[in-house]
Amino acid sequence: MVAEANVLVIDDEETVCRSCARILSEKGHTVTTALNGEEGLRQFGESHFDLVISDLKMPGTGGIGVLRQVKERSPQTAVIVITGYSSVGSAIEAMKLGAADYIEKPFTPDELATAAALALERRAERAAVALERRELIGEKTSVLVGRAAFREIIEGVGRDVYVPRRREKGLRYSLAGQCPEEEVLWGEIRPVDPLKVFFFDPRRRVAAYPSAWSEIVSGGETPEHARVIAGVKRCDLQALDALDRVFLEGDFIDPFYKAVRDNTLIVTSDCSNPGPSCSCVLMGLSPFCEEGFDLNVSEVAEGLIVEAGSERGGKLVETIVEGAQQVAPSHLEERHERRDQVQEIVRTGLADLQPEEPYEELVKHAADSPVWEECAERCVGCAACTQICPTCHCFYLHEQAQEKARVEGRYEIIRTWDSCQYPAFARVAGGANPRKSVRERFLHRYTDKFVDFKEAYGVFGCTGCGRCVDVCMGKIDMREVLYKLGGTGAARYCGVKA
Repeated sequence: MVAEANVLVIDDEETVCRSCARILSEKGHTVTTALNGEEGLRQFGESHFDLVISDLKMPGTGGIGVLRQVKERSPQTAVIVITGYSSVGSAIEAMKLGAADYIEKPFTPDELATAAALALERRAERAAVALERRELIGEKTSVLVGRAAFREIIEGVGRDVYVPRRREKGLRYSLAGQCPEEEVLWGEIRPVDPLKVFFFDPRRRVAAYPSAWSEIVSGGETPEHARVIAGVKRCDLQALDALDRVFLEGDFIDPFYKAVRDNTLIVTSDCSNPGPSCSCVLMGLSPFCEEGFDLNVSEVAEGLIVEAGSERGGKLVETIVEGAQQVAPSHLEERHERRDQVQEIVRTGLADLQPEEPYEELVKHAADSPVWEECAERCVGCAACTQICPTCHCFYLHEQAQEKARVEGRYEIIRTWDSCQYPAFARVAGGANPRKSVRERFLHRYTDKFVDFKEAYGVFGCTGCGRCVDVCMGKIDMREVLYKLGGTGAARYCGVKA
């Protein structure tokens, strides 16, 4: 039995709004209506809604735009899209982006009521699971410990424990057992190494033949939490979420990625010293983590606030409660102030690079802009941007000859990182290449990051980590390219006149 719910109906046909309101009100729900996407999103921002029902095809902001913004603001809100027969394909795409269901016009009162009931039931089930998860973690979800003590704790958890270590050219992940205590930095900026190197090997054997499938995918028995990666920043946690959507969702799950992911404990930490290339806030992120981690570490004057974010993280916190100090309101207030200060630093540094339009719209409608040609002149095609990027995941498969194989008498299939910035990447067997020029490859990278990836997985393929800016031999700054597409600002970039 579904409890009463607050429902928002968005459709540019007034008769549809009235009909939906009548049908759902008779079921005991409180219904609000809007005649366009903009008005609907305004009402969504002003009130709480358990369910949003939106027409897919509307002038201005359509159903896909409504879906994305609703899910970004309130992931727990259920969304149903209304579609005509000709747009069923788009409705299915909406399902991939997080819609609970879709119904085709014309629909009957029973069809609408049933779809709404099922969506609300699934929402209630997810809420119950989340509540159970919080209860499993327990009331004591955070403790205050010393830096050395926390390091000792996590070193006892995994076989391989990586921590952020100060090096000559920035932070690098290093094995904890090889790092002097004074070189381990929990705050600071994200490490130079993208997190993907731990989960998506630059080079891996993925098959050997003749052989059995179990022999191919088996990496041997690994204990729980066999590896710990600590000091992960918000931009890299978001990148890991993006890779999870690529390798763990859909029709095919990458067995190698999954095996490593399942046996890795993620310890995030607040960013305390963002660099000049950082732009997490432009991507809708913050320089600290609030979910998606096993443990999060926040520096305060008296030590580290260690917070559990998963069931296994909660179990680990439980083991250290006795020897730890209770987190006081003053500690949480100090953390809040530190986070606000860092976020303001990042925002202030990016004040001149904030475009007026969403990145997705800028790139989607600017394929013919002269900005691409002018900015691509500096690109040398080295592909450093994609190799260092924490979300880029293109790969190349090739056969390894018998004489080079690890096992005599077998052929091997090797997977290596590839890049869309290489001239031969898009070339097909007949020799045709749809992206022959540097400009075409340059544009493709931006289209993939801000349009294609968003449409396929619901998030940007860029997390604002800034690594591509740091390594670019042509001194190309993605933020300035995007801003320039808006028609103003960044005049110093690539010699382009505003």
